[in-house]
Amino acid sequence: MLNGRSEPHAVLAGRGLSAQQVAFVDKGTGLWLGDRAGERPLSGGWLFGFDSRRIDANEDGKHALDRPDAGDWSFQVDDDGKGVRVRRGQKEMPPVRLRGADEVVTAVALRPPAGGNPGLLAVAYTERQSARTLILLS
Repeated sequence: MLNGRSEPHAVLAGRGLSAQQVAFVDKGTGLWLGDRAGERPLSGGWLFGFDSRRIDANEDGKHALDRPDAGDWSFQVDDDGKGVRVRRGQKEMPPVRLRGADEVVTAVALRPPAGGNPGLLAVAYTERQSARTLILLS
């Protein structure tokens, strides 16, 4: 997405988790998922490791938030809750839009390009009818 594509690189799915917050952790090697709005990042919740492709309870407290300086990068969830728009200064990237009628964005994390690593967008959303939460990585 940050390279001009709006199609996801991967979609992670699971039942029983409603991701109300997402954040990148450990130098971009994982994603923290918080199931309560307003929860302090990394307190509880779940961790998804990109390399291990596993999701585990966040119990050991050994992880660090990964928040490089956003600079002129920003994002906004569309008013209808069906899409996310990312900007770099005045330049708008192709939007990410959810296609299902019952899908709604619940949380977003943006990791701008930094230290030679590409930018990455994580969009958590819920399919309301099936009560399934998905994380779209783009």
